[in-house]
Amino acid sequence: MYKRILLLVTVFGAIRDSENGNTDTVRAILPQGLLTQAVVMPSLSRSGNLRGQWALTSNNTLTFNADYQHINNRNQGIGGFNLPERAWSRKGQNTEYQVRDTAILTDRLVHEIRFSHRRDYAHTLPDTSATSINVLDTFYSGGAQNDSINDNRTLEVWDMWMYSTGAWNFKSGVQILRRLNHNVNYNNFGGTYTFSTLADYMAGRPVTFSINEGNPFLVDSQIELGTFFQSDWKVTNTLDVTIGLRYEAQGNIRDDNNIDPRIGFAYQTSQRTVIRGGGGVFHARLPQNNVDQLLRFDGTHQRQIVIQFPSFPDPFVDGSSATSTPISLRERSPNLVTPYTMNVSVSLEQSLRHGIGLTLSWDAIRGVHLYRSRDINAPLPGSFERPISSEGNLYQLESTGTSRSNNFTVGFKETLRSKRNLNLFANYTLGWNYNDTDGSFALPANNYDLRSEWGRAPSDQRHRFVAGVNVRSFWNVNVNTNIQASSNRPYNITTGFDDNHDTNTNDRPAGARRNTGIGPDLFNANVSLQKTVRLRPKSRRRILRRRPR
Repeated sequence: MYKRILLLVTVFGAIRDSENGNTDTVRAILPQGLLTQAVVMPSLSRSGNLRGQWALTSNNTLTFNADYQHINNRNQGIGGFNLPERAWSRKGQNTEYQVRDTAILTDRLVHEIRFSHRRDYAHTLPDTSATSINVLDTFYSGGAQNDSINDNRTLEVWDMWMYSTGAWNFKSGVQILRRLNHNVNYNNFGGTYTFSTLADYMAGRPVTFSINEGNPFLVDSQIELGTFFQSDWKVTNTLDVTIGLRYEAQGNIRDDNNIDPRIGFAYQTSQRTVIRGGGGVFHARLPQNNVDQLLRFDGTHQRQIVIQFPSFPDPFVDGSSATSTPISLRERSPNLVTPYTMNVSVSLEQSLRHGIGLTLSWDAIRGVHLYRSRDINAPLPGSFERPISSEGNLYQLESTGTSRSNNFTVGFKETLRSKRNLNLFANYTLGWNYNDTDGSFALPANNYDLRSEWGRAPSDQRHRFVAGVNVRSFWNVNVNTNIQASSNRPYNITTGFDDNHDTNTNDRPAGARRNTGIGPDLFNANVSLQKTVRLRPKSRRRILRRRPR
């Protein structure tokens, strides 16, 4: 009996320890002159994994998996304009447990069910709680103002059925997620001064002072549901067609028409040529972080106070307080829906002689209903009067953003199976990526003119090239080389002043659109050597065991 159990159970375990010392350089302009200082940011990561399989019967297999990770990052957040006093540390633990049961019910029907539980715990602690001083494009000093504790749990149940009839394969399943977040957030409880220039800082003329106060504790939850149906049809020996449909729904948002059709195909025109293509709709979900921010700054849990042109170093010396300064609130649009993308792709794969493969591909993505924020109570242009004079900033989360991208890629690879086992590959992509939002809580320069936000996405790079060579040289040393080259990324050009009096220093020069700045190009080359040394195994001795009587 014991011999039978050992044959049916397989267990694998691994433990990893990683310690890194990343470096960066502070490049800041202080009143006494230029500061250039190298800093080291230690990072520790320890993880463990235990997984295995248990063959309950010949047609039923139970798979289990357990992951654990401990991280300890110190001296983080330093570099560029951030001075060493801006450092913070983070400790965290991540654990995940998964159990999956796969049952072969018949020759054509397979059922799989999966349970998983994940916990992510992180504690971020700044080195100092001093008030932050932000002098735009010059230096950032004071505390990091990011003291927080996040304890988040996720429970997932996945049930899937697979049925095969030879030419037809069907898959259908349901996914249910339950998220529960416990957060303690003291972000910006010490306050932040913002200065437009170094001269304003030396003269004690800040443009804004912001501070958060209230209850740092927040508990929120969310339920997410996804179900799908997919059919793989082998029409002929050279043509495969895939048709699918997915539905998404979740709590915390009323949007119940998220039906996503998808289709794909693979057509082999000859012995060496394959054409692939597909398209579909892909809905995203309302991130839990968005729900946290909307609840936290609803005016009840926490309050955000923003004072324009405050006194320095005491912003309340003139009597300004939470009662005299309207608080800033976050709210959701009544028309808020979940964003989605429409994806289309076509590729041509050609196999040549001597192990050479060529790939030509085109993919296009259009994003609809993307998230962004807007101050619906911003001062009116010209008069600088707020529509609701008794209220402060009203940041409304909207799903009115859009994006478009097109990418054309040419790929090459060659594999020479010889003693050297030479592998060559290269890819070149010509692409365009445009959008009008930088994220859920990014604000436009002009809250009453969102058309000027359309421009190059921060990740837009016109040209991207990647090439590499992998070869086994003398003494069985593996040589891996990799080259990456890409054209510039854009950046936003701002004046550093609050010209429209909306308490945000993201104003652009007259006529300038978003992300019109041209950044530097990128070139990176890596070479690595790897040698495997095999140790001679010791002679195995046979161990004779007595058979039980």
